[in-house]
Amino acid sequence: MASLTPALLADALKEFYTDKEMMKLAYDEHPLLSMISKDTHWSGKEHVIPIQYARAQGRSAVFTTAQGNTAPGRYEAFKLTTSKDYGVIHIDTETIYASEGTPVRSFVAARKNEADGIIGSLGANLAMQLYRNGGGARGRIATGGITGDVITLSEPNDIVNFEVDMQLCASTADGTSGALKDSGDTMTVVAVDRDAGTIEVDAVANIAALAADDYLFAEGDFGALAKGLDAWLPSAAPSSTAFFGVDRSVEPTRLGGIRYSDSNPLVEKFKRAVARGWREGARVTHAFLNPLDWSELEIALADRVQYDRVKSSTGEFMFDSIKMATPSGMVQFVGDPDCPKGVSYALKLSTWTFVSRGATPRVLDPDGKGEFLRQGAADGIEGRFGWFGNLGCRAPGMNIRVALT
Repeated sequence: MASLTPALLADALKEFYTDKEMMKLAYDEHPLLSMISKDTHWSGKEHVIPIQYARAQGRSAVFTTAQGNTAPGRYEAFKLTTSKDYGVIHIDTETIYASEGTPVRSFVAARKNEADGIIGSLGANLAMQLYRNGGGARGRIATGGITGDVITLSEPNDIVNFEVDMQLCASTADGTSGALKDSGDTMTVVAVDRDAGTIEVDAVANIAALAADDYLFAEGDFGALAKGLDAWLPSAAPSSTAFFGVDRSVEPTRLGGIRYSDSNPLVEKFKRAVARGWREGARVTHAFLNPLDWSELEIALADRVQYDRVKSSTGEFMFDSIKMATPSGMVQFVGDPDCPKGVSYALKLSTWTFVSRGATPRVLDPDGKGEFLRQGAADGIEGRFGWFGNLGCRAPGMNIRVALT
């Protein structure tokens, strides 16, 4: 029997971790991540998305007036830069030697769970990022939310963003500005209560002056994640601060999306929101919302509810949806655990693309020598996975952010 050398391990894992298999591990159970279009051919420093936000002028019922009022269309270009995410696993040398005489595939299959887990973590993290603002905050501490080493989140549903052994940092800011507390010192999650919306850490005191209303981040994520829907379609009209090189304040709707809020019941709210979008020429196709909000919509529709199914961008996955007639046509409402509670994003899905350098996620093997490397400072080998990319939109004004609370 052959010994399990790093080269043999790499060759065996290639059979398990094709791009298709990686996608299945990372995208399953994440509707928006699965359904959004992917462009894996990003090369060069920036990915440019041109956009026309004002039509050419120079029309009038009077010919000479039309001539005199001629003005070209207004154009801008979002210049996307890459965000990145890494996942690393280790296998120690003794474990490798212990496999001597064991068929390689048997050993790889036994260890595959570890690699599957890190790929799943990369997918879950990206799915979260697609809804967030790029700052990296995973949750916020509630008022009075620190009791000993137990932390209560201000939004219990954000508990889905935390895992045991996660290293956490904290800040008074959400990562789009500000700095980490205590020079980025960390505390370790030792327990997660998903019913109570609480996490227990090894020592709250590890982060000096940790307090209510602080934001929590996985170590290394502060201000470094992909710009998701909350960044492209912010809750308030965007300011002149450049967003991928664009001053969106000159046309906050066409460059920063439509914002809608009212106090009407849920079904009526959505119909009015879509009507508001249609006024701007936005004919949305899908609306994504937290499963708890989706269930409220289902209950509100009662015997009028129409169920349907929607496909992922590759057709690999199917997700249940509610199909509802709106002023601009049928819209598919899709529950997504990654969507924060209290907000829905009604999207013209064809305007969105996740652009990346190769598959997302992928095995990081730039030299083609095999996926596993010898660790420089430890007795074992290391497998590296990750992605490099960002979310892009060619027509933000065709999409609506709907406040549900």
